Amino acid sequence: MADFAKVVKQIESWEERGAWMTVRHPYTNEPLGDDLPARIHFSSPLSRRWQEMEKTWQVERIVSKQGQVTQIAEGDIERFEKHRMKCFMAVTREWENIEREGVTLACTPVNMEWLYSLPFVFNQVFNFLNDLTNFGAPADAENNHHLAPDVLEDIEKKSLTGATGSLQ
Repeated sequence: MADFAKVVKQIESWEERGAWMTVRHPYTNEPLGDDLPARIHFSSPLSRRWQEMEKTWQVERIVSKQGQVTQIAEGDIERFEKHRMKCFMAVTREWENIEREGVTLACTPVNMEWLYSLPFVFNQVFNFLNDLTNFGAPADAENNHHLAPDVLEDIEKKSLTGATGSLQ
């Protein structure tokens, strides 16, 4: 039998714990950062923040398409990308070691919008958030042998520390 109440409790705990993503160079796949890697801390895509953004998007789509033949237009793609960026921003808790022209960037909506507008960052965030195993149980040899060492380290740290953060 599948105990869905147990799964819901796990998801809620994962939402609270979040996950750190290390930003990587788009060609070398090496962590970005001279001495410390650039990292972003996210809430899960199953979080309430993300789900609220999804509901808003769906309502806006339905309202804008009422009485029209449903076809995907170029503007729809751009609107979806903007929506996805809003979702990224909604679940971004904090970041570390991110600079722009030598100045450390505060984790603010304006800076998030700039960072996530960079295609290589957008794609990494999209892929990271779409892999729910990044928000899963603590690392162990049986379940996480396929994860990169920095991801394992992040999972282990969050399971030990209960890492948290906020947009304030």
